[in-house]
Amino acid sequence: MREIKALISWILVLALGIWASPQYALRFEGQMESALRSDVITDMLHDLTTSLSKVDSQDSTLRIWGQTVSSIQGNNEDGFSIRKDAYWAAFFHSVPADPRVLWSRAALLGSQGLWQRASYVMTFAHLQSKVIVDSNLEKTINDIQERMDLLAFRSNEHVENGLILLDSGNVERARDQYQVALAMYPKNPWATYELGATYLLDGLSKMRDSVAYLQTPSQQYFAKVRTYDPWYGVAYQGSKGLTQNATVVSEQIQPNWDRIKIGKGDADYYQQFAMGCELIGEYEFALYGYALALQEKLDAERMADIRTHMKQCLQQLGVTIKI
Repeated sequence: MREIKALISWILVLALGIWASPQYALRFEGQMESALRSDVITDMLHDLTTSLSKVDSQDSTLRIWGQTVSSIQGNNEDGFSIRKDAYWAAFFHSVPADPRVLWSRAALLGSQGLWQRASYVMTFAHLQSKVIVDSNLEKTINDIQERMDLLAFRSNEHVENGLILLDSGNVERARDQYQVALAMYPKNPWATYELGATYLLDGLSKMRDSVAYLQTPSQQYFAKVRTYDPWYGVAYQGSKGLTQNATVVSEQIQPNWDRIKIGKGDADYYQQFAMGCELIGEYEFALYGYALALQEKLDAERMADIRTHMKQCLQQLGVTIKI
């Protein structure tokens, strides 16, 4: 009897937590969105611009990029796109020592709410940087990373609540929880995927091989996931081409990234990762991987091959600079 009472109490506590969580989430949303979207990002971009403007006059590419950063509006990806030449010129000039170019790219992604992509870029900044160029900026970066992790953690709690509800057959309430998670973290890949996956329960999975299937709510959500997190393998479903990309992500990109992100990569891991990113059209990350590979001791033939791939990636991005 005691065990039964304990079980009932646990169920009541869980139910209360799921019922009350939307109200809590809305309060938390305002705090986190303010902390991540306004003061921290704004301050970081300002500090980066100031820092880059003070570099030696010979480092004109860094100063030009610093001036460019100050002119880009927070949520304007087009504003970044038309300035790609300035970014990549600064990137290749600064590799491997100066992390500020990659930090500024991460900040711009963060200002668009693309926190997972920003996190990947921050990892590359850490891997490619040989020195700390500005301790205050380093502190700001660490602060942003901690806030990003907290934001994802609290948002994911609601995804977990949704999965519990889904297991009990309550699809609509599960969707409500995913929506709460997205209210807190609008471009959460996991929440977006799970919300999209619920629509497969509506009989739409029968249209998997038809053109109509690609227009279903599930596919629209999965397309968003791939934008938010390019290595979210299960979101690559729906067509033969997407299925092939899923294989590349699971067998080539993710295994190599798992080694790279903890500092255990080498030229082979970097190059295989980069080639996988190139195959699925993620040319920016491919370039980061190839740049890491070039820092290793390679023979002339292999270096020439990597540089050829890098030029192809730049061409795909519409970048006209020479490397």
